[in-house]
Amino acid sequence: MINDEKIQSFFLEKNGEFAIVKPTKTPKNYTSYLVVDKKIKTSHFNKPSLEIKRLLDYYNIENKSFLGLNKSLRYSEALIEIREQITVAGVAKWTNLKEPIAGYSYSKIAELQSSDNQKIIITDLPNIRSKKRL
Repeated sequence: MINDEKIQSFFLEKNGEFAIVKPTKTPKNYTSYLVVDKKIKTSHFNKPSLEIKRLLDYYNIENKSFLGLNKSLRYSEALIEIREQITVAGVAKWTNLKEPIAGYSYSKIAELQSSDNQKIIITDLPNIRSKKRL
């Protein structure tokens, strides 16, 4: 019914070195492969939790069928948390900083961008490890 994806620009940090990643939804310049952190199912005889009920209300989705039974629904959530180890791939270009970053004394920063042939790839899959590191 709903596939809601929220994304924002973020920094990568490794051993005091930084890179910035600027994914965009329109036009979509990234592909993400994320571990599902939470899964919930409801059924005809299993009421949705208050948390799921609030989510359904937010999206204006009715959780009961026309017969008054609970609908069978599935919910999954995948997210990247602060300090979570992730792998990101893209075209690296140097970008001039307009505003300083606390603890970062350089005037340029590496930015991972997409190209016509390559989208930014973002993953938190545990078995993916880059050979090149920041």
